[in-house]
Amino acid sequence: SLNSGAAFAGVSTRIVTASGIYNDLGGSSGSLDIQFSEDGINWGVYHGSGTTNDKATDWEYKTTKNKSGTSQDVANAWYLEGSDGNKTVYVRTRDGAGNVDVDLASDDIILDSTPPVVAADTITSPNGAETWLGGSNHNITWDQTKVTDANLLASPIKLEYSLNNGSTWSLVADTEANDGINAWNPIPSADSNQVKVKLIATDAAGNYTSDESDNIFIIDTVGPNVGTVNALPAYNKNFTFDVPYTATDTASGIDYVKLYFKNTTNHLGWTQFGTTFTSSPISFTADQNDTYKFRLVAVDKVGLKDENDPPTNPAEEALTIVDVVAPVSTITMPEDAATCGSDVGICMYGGPTATYPWPGHITGTVTDNETGISKVEVQITTGSTYYNGTGFVGTPTWVEASITPTGPMSASYNYDIPYSKLSDGNTYTVKVRSTDAAANLETAKTRDFIYDFSAPNSGHFVINNAGDLYAKSLDVTLNFSGADNDVRKAPTYVDANGGLRISNSNDFSSSSWITYD
Repeated sequence: SLNSGAAFAGVSTRIVTASGIYNDLGGSSGSLDIQFSEDGINWGVYHGSGTTNDKATDWEYKTTKNKSGTSQDVANAWYLEGSDGNKTVYVRTRDGAGNVDVDLASDDIILDSTPPVVAADTITSPNGAETWLGGSNHNITWDQTKVTDANLLASPIKLEYSLNNGSTWSLVADTEANDGINAWNPIPSADSNQVKVKLIATDAAGNYTSDESDNIFIIDTVGPNVGTVNALPAYNKNFTFDVPYTATDTASGIDYVKLYFKNTTNHLGWTQFGTTFTSSPISFTADQNDTYKFRLVAVDKVGLKDENDPPTNPAEEALTIVDVVAPVSTITMPEDAATCGSDVGICMYGGPTATYPWPGHITGTVTDNETGISKVEVQITTGSTYYNGTGFVGTPTWVEASITPTGPMSASYNYDIPYSKLSDGNTYTVKVRSTDAAANLETAKTRDFIYDFSAPNSGHFVINNAGDLYAKSLDVTLNFSGADNDVRKAPTYVDANGGLRISNSNDFSSSSWITYD
């Protein structure tokens, strides 16, 4: 028999194996010469390579077998010649004495070297771009009308899958009917974006043809490997700000993310912000000044999540303090007019020996409601010049004061400017502004003062007309000249602006002086 009695020989089995009992009944030969032929004229054996036989009309080409009463195989005995169709192969033997058997043995086999026709678009699903959850149930489908062969097996379909774009294959099902569908239940619990399915159709001769998914598809079993809020600035001075995030998934990719937040007052647990987001950053709007903490839940394209939704982990991935209110400062020195007792709307300060000396510094307080004070700046101007820490210059300049905390959200400040930097008779404008940790900058507070280093000059006067030695009335006229402009202004001597006192006795104690405006 040929190929163990197979009805068909195909491309891979065209070099047949001839099995039979090769014996010399009654003879003395230990071995026999064997030849094969398809026409009974030209005899020989397979060449050993290629697609031809070594053959002649004599015994030039042969193979040898020890005689035996049991069946033996002659492997690679004969290459089936010619085109497809029924083939009859004959065998003859010769013993050591040259005797050739007269009853030729033969066997028929159908040569079918044409593989089945399987169109390139036979597979319909999965055929690329599908995203399937690992371990779920899906069907492999194909167009069975595009699988054809005259000698197709009754169950000719074999299905395989690859997780590496066809480098290696694993079995899904074998000997399936060509009915266009196979339940792949369940698909493997793999994690790959390089998946393909292959259909192999085999005919009765063992010839086969295959079709693969046109494009790779995805099986995803593992949730996103990264889903987190990126670092945020320590402070935000706007209610609306960006929350950047990073989310990645190895197989199917990220479908969307959810943003959760909480604060210390009205959102104590994780609260979802908005619905879902597909791009970073997320524009977040806070509802009040507070500390805001954030956590992200990432969802891939098969619905797997990187953590529980809503989160059960209380720890935040990022936080920021929202503070949209600027700090508030006050100016203590220089004083306001009410504090220093001035009725002209501005305080005056003198030199070190004056009754009201310039204290040598600008002081005050500052408070903030949320993030704390970052810095206090002072601007001191006279005319069109600005104090820069060493002297007055023409460029607008702010100098930074020293801060002494007085509480979590409060402080006092001090900036020294000594007498030596002030000019006699000048009016100075002091501006103070403070900045909190969130960079909120308040509108500057302003206070003016006058620095008066010189003692007043009362000038001189004459009674009535100069040269009159006597007065005939108790009321006289005093005519002054050369007095300081502000000497006679109210309030009196004991007040901020000074004043003028007159006595008509030699008692110069203050109680004897009479004050005039």
